[in-house]
Parts: sequence; C-alpha cells; structure tokens
Amino acid sequence: MNSEVVVLFIDRLERTPAAERIEPALAGTRGVQSVSMNFATDKVRVTYDPELADLRRLVEAVRSTGCDVRALHAIIDVEHIECPSCAARIEQALRAVGGVLHASVDLPTRRAIVSYLPGYLTMRDLGQVIREAGYQPTRELTTASLEPTHLGRVGARAH
Repeated sequence: MNSEVVVLFIDRLERTPAAERIEPALAGTRGVQSVSMNFATDKVRVTYDPELADLRRLVEAVRSTGCDVRALHAIIDVEHIECPSCAARIEQALRAVGGVLHASVDLPTRRAIVSYLPGYLTMRDLGQVIREAGYQPTRELTTASLEPTHLGRVGARAH
C-alpha cells in the first residue's frame, strides 16, 4: 500500500464550528489512512493512498463540512494559444496534475489561471506542465494567497 502525506491549511480552524466535522469527513474518505488536526497551527495532516484518493477528493471532503482549504492562485501568460482546442489541451494537462484544484485558460488574453496547493506544487511545476503540453509560458504574472472563494484554499505536501 502506497502512502502520501498532505498538510492542508484551514484559516481559523480553532474558531470554526464546523471544524469538528473535518476529521470524520476525511477519515471516511476512501483511501485515507489517518487524519491529525492541529488547531493551534490551523493544519490538518492526512496520510492517504494516492491510488485510492486524490487531493481534490480530500479538499472536497473538507468543503463538505462547511470549511475550506487555502489555495494559491497563479496567472501565467502562455505563447501560441491560437484556438479553443489549444486552450483545452493546456487546461486538461493542468487539471491532470495532483495539487491543481482549478485550471482554466482565457483565450483572448492567452493566460492560464490556476488554483493549486502550494507546498505541493510550485510555479515552476505549473510552467513545466504547460511546456510538456507543447506551449511556452512567457512569465508568471501573479501568485497570491486566496481569501475564501469558490476556487478553494491551500495545502502542502510533506516529503
């Protein structure tokens, strides 16, 4: 059985009434082996089998409790996006990567917009995924921590 560990960061965990539902929600997720919560640091440590559970499923389990996970948001300029199928190819490549919570490409501006778990992925990783899809990122415009939004929030992978 394979095991990976991810640390999810949840704002004001100790002051969130729904926080008591996080541990059972995660523990009940297929593939989760253990859950440990630290209210002082707003962290939830999850050990899971990546063949049975993925990071998006873990984030969904947290969201089902009324809480959310912090995420970073990146906007990346990409060269040579000429048509909707180009945009779809980049979106598909980004969404296939563990740690990406949301990915879309704005064709008119030729920008990839990605919500991801920092500590699990970096801007360099996202650029590499775009290159492997056959496109060239020109520069990363922004990386910012998101406030609670529909895109999600953030986590970190322990090595």
